[in-house]
Amino acid sequence: FPGELAMVVEDDDDVRRVTLEQMIGLGFSVIEAESGEEAVSLLAGIGTIGVVVSDIVMPGLSGRDLAGRIRAEHPQVAVVLMTGFAREEIDDDLADVPVLAKPWEKADLIAALATALRARADDERDRTS
Repeated sequence: FPGELAMVVEDDDDVRRVTLEQMIGLGFSVIEAESGEEAVSLLAGIGTIGVVVSDIVMPGLSGRDLAGRIRAEHPQVAVVLMTGFAREEIDDDLADVPVLAKPWEKADLIAALATALRARADDERDRTS
């Protein structure tokens, strides 16, 4: 993961801080957003974001809706969703997006990120072939 730019989208300050620290510990450069709307703005202005880790349940633009927009507008960006609730219903077009259950172990975060980045690489290969 070293050098990859990630964005953590979480409305809870404590969860966002812990997630940022874990991502930095894994070698990511990390920016943060407190809402889905702020994330959309940052994605539009920063073209080098490689992965977004987002809470599902947030006021305003939900993580599920944010993931759909990322898929449509920034297909090169990998997505991991996180939730403190039982496995959220995920739309069929987002079925391959890893969902991290809070609280998670570091190994769970690593596995979710690896899955999301592998899916991104597969999608890029499909788009260029």
